Amino acid sequence: MPKARILIAEDERIIAEDIKRALESFGYGVSSIAVTGDDAIRETQTERPDLALMDIRLSGPMDGIEAAKTIREQFNIPVVFLTAYVDEDLLARAMITEPFGYLLKPFEDRELCSTIEIALYKKKVETALLESEEFNTSILNNAPNPILVFNPDTSVRYVNPAFEKLTGFSSQEIIGRKAPYPWWMQNSSRESYRELTESLCMEFKHLEHYYRKRNGEVFWVLINSEPVFHNGEITFCLSNWMDITEKKKAGEERQELQAQFMHMQKMEAIGELA
Repeated sequence: MPKARILIAEDERIIAEDIKRALESFGYGVSSIAVTGDDAIRETQTERPDLALMDIRLSGPMDGIEAAKTIREQFNIPVVFLTAYVDEDLLARAMITEPFGYLLKPFEDRELCSTIEIALYKKKVETALLESEEFNTSILNNAPNPILVFNPDTSVRYVNPAFEKLTGFSSQEIIGRKAPYPWWMQNSSRESYRELTESLCMEFKHLEHYYRKRNGEVFWVLINSEPVFHNGEITFCLSNWMDITEKKKAGEERQELQAQFMHMQKMEAIGELA
């Protein structure tokens, strides 16, 4: 199955080309590159992409927020904002358009990929909810990454098979359970609770965290969490995980080898001075 086609709305040509390269390396198609808000709307109407990556501060009379609002209302296409500015007033304006995520520049390729993935899944879930009161669970069941859905009261609404496989906890014992959860570590449960409540309060979260499997084994995940709205109200929070345990272990091994090497150099230097 081919991956999604993405519209890039970015007026810095070098940045736009770098994003295009990153997207294509992950298998996505790039429908077009727009440099103004008007261009983004025209390209959306013509190309009908699956998602728009939108720089908040586009040049021209129409900025990225205005363009995103039109794209969302007229074409029902999800938008992920790109911004180099942490401006509360600007982000407040952006949130009104109900974006499917945002990335703070500069960002890594894997952040870009994971943000797009959760935005696309969120769009599918949103569509399923609008069409029916029941989840279209086949969409989430076939997702390669672990996915959790939390209700506003922190109770778990859904976990997919990938989550069960990674953690060892079954959906039967997890669904309906409120925080704290059995995979949380005791020494970081307060931090985990804060991150969860922020995700349930209109705040997109992108972070790395470590948890505990049923067998006690510790694992690391890259998490994207974001609330989903219906008629202006938060109905649930969608959390997408990416297992990065092996990468973390490799990084720790490199640090240990580097420390050993530095120690050996130090001892050799002491020997030469002696």
